[in-house]
Amino acid sequence: MVAEEEERLGLMTLAKTEAIVLKTAGYGEDHRIVNCFTLNFGKLKFAVKGVHSKKNRFGASLEPMMLSRMVFYDHPAREILMLSQADIINAFPLLRKDIKLMSWGLYMVELTDELTAERDRSEDVFFLLKNTFANLSPESEWKMLIKYFELKFFKICGYELQLANCVECRGPIISKNTYCADINKGGILCEKCQKNISFMSINISGETLKILELFSSISIDKVNRLIVSERAFEELEGLMDLYRKKYLSRELKSLDFIRNINI
Repeated sequence: MVAEEEERLGLMTLAKTEAIVLKTAGYGEDHRIVNCFTLNFGKLKFAVKGVHSKKNRFGASLEPMMLSRMVFYDHPAREILMLSQADIINAFPLLRKDIKLMSWGLYMVELTDELTAERDRSEDVFFLLKNTFANLSPESEWKMLIKYFELKFFKICGYELQLANCVECRGPIISKNTYCADINKGGILCEKCQKNISFMSINISGETLKILELFSSISIDKVNRLIVSERAFEELEGLMDLYRKKYLSRELKSLDFIRNINI
């Protein structure tokens, strides 16, 4: 038994990484399972003991949307890892003081948890989430920042829309007032190919198409400079509704809450 325990511990390595907490769930009487998206390892699950104890050393570092520095024992064959230490780097206080922003922040971490796989490392996902949280404030163009996050996130996951040419025939898209975006086919359809649209399609304006093109190239700090009409924003939201219907296996609890309280 001693030899087996020494062999088991020998396979573990002490690792450190920045991590954004996605969700926590109770396990047993005094345990918690914490899902995090880490900079160096992708999504990981940690087991934490004594969370209700007065001597709980982790404090608020394991709350959802918290950016913390994690120290843990890594093991390639284990799904749930043992956490040794967690220290807060950024609590994003502006995000937590506003019910609207906090609700949308919870939506973003739930979306990330739903569409990422265990140990699928992506610095792009980590920094997109981190930078979006850092830029969200009651004074920011927070609705557009969330749309920016969604479109960038789906792009990173491999679901970017083809905008330059018709996704069906590869022909040029003629400039006009209204375009057809088909999520099932993965891009914009020319007028001829619109005869074969799927139920996952939506008409968008030239303004919305331009926003989609801009989002592919601009950094998040430039989003606040955009001036967007109400029509274009509604079309972006309609596009995101179709994305979620196609690529999510379930309705997100956070989004259901947001819709119920109408924020």
